Amino acid sequence: MTESYVIKRVKKRDGTIVLFDDTKITDAIFKAAKSVGGEDYEKAKDLTKKVNGILDIFFKSHAIPDVEVIQDLIEKVLIEEGHAQTAKAFIIYRKQHQDLREGKSFA
Repeated sequence: MTESYVIKRVKKRDGTIVLFDDTKITDAIFKAAKSVGGEDYEKAKDLTKKVNGILDIFFKSHAIPDVEVIQDLIEKVLIEEGHAQTAKAFIIYRKQHQDLREGKSFA
């Protein structure tokens, strides 16, 4: 995305600080939407703008959000904007990856 946001950096789960790239948010939303039959990448971009707007409000002090905070906001925006199925897919994907990080088996 080409818009300028307050958020410039993000704290990853391993503690490293990386440049903020909101296309990762768009891609995550679109991937979740596709998994439930969605095909509108522009809608994913619009939802990303809403997530970015909230991030800008909460992190005006230039604090660095962590990935978990951003993912929580994605879930919130998806639900509030009427995309419950996409939110559910996103939550399930997030939980599966948490389990993988923790070494849990799906068997």
